[in-house]
Amino acid sequence: MVTGYVRRHPPPGTPPRPLDTLGDYLAGHERDYILRALQSQNWQIQETADLLGISRKNLWEKMKRLEIRREGEPG
Repeated sequence: MVTGYVRRHPPPGTPPRPLDTLGDYLAGHERDYILRALQSQNWQIQETADLLGISRKNLWEKMKRLEIRREGEPG
C-alpha cells in the first residue's frame, strides 16, 4: 500500500499532460536523490558515494550527467 500519495486530477477541460519518457522520469528522481544525499553529507563527495554505495568516480559521472553542481560552482 502506498501512503502519502494523493492523486490530483486536472480541472475539467485541461488537455492531458504529455508523459515524460521513463528515462527522464528516472533521471529526475535520481537527481533529487543524489542532491539530498550530497546535502546530508555537506557536499563531501567520498562520504556521499559511501552513503549511496557507489564509487567516488561513479558519483562524479552521475553528477556530470545530471548537471548537479553546488551553488556558486562554475558551470
